[in-house]
Amino acid sequence: MAAVSKTESPPPAAGGMAEPDPMPGSIGGLLQRAFVAITTYVERGLVQAGYDISPARAGNVMRNISPEGSTIVEIARAAGVSKQAISRQAEGLERLGYVVIETSDTDRRMRIVKPTKFGLASRYVVADLYEGIEARIEERVGTADLAAFKRVIDALQDIDAGSSRE
Repeated sequence: MAAVSKTESPPPAAGGMAEPDPMPGSIGGLLQRAFVAITTYVERGLVQAGYDISPARAGNVMRNISPEGSTIVEIARAAGVSKQAISRQAEGLERLGYVVIETSDTDRRMRIVKPTKFGLASRYVVADLYEGIEARIEERVGTADLAAFKRVIDALQDIDAGSSRE
């Protein structure tokens, strides 16, 4: 295949059809499609349960907050994103009633995000949805393959262990 410049579109495939994905079975592509499928499943389940949040809008905060509350810095570090991104997400969740944001009594610069009862309840719904996903996968591929998949996913988390996102 000839090189294509950054400013031009690739040539159409034979017969005018779009070229097939050059890496249809790549790990990145498979993970991305799986992520979209799981996110869509969780979003639908949350809506059906009466919650108006999505993993994309709420996941970094709701997944990394302790029931007693966590600082913006702690949540950002756990999520691997900036404090500014977590602050914006937490503020949006506060407007929707999922969390409250308080200032530390000992350090006025420190903001603490605490889940409301409504926010905690949404976490239980999400946990049930993820259990359901896992059970459906196990039914399709079996216990051994699911365990192997989890080992691979766990190994992928260490692929960039040498870098930092602070």
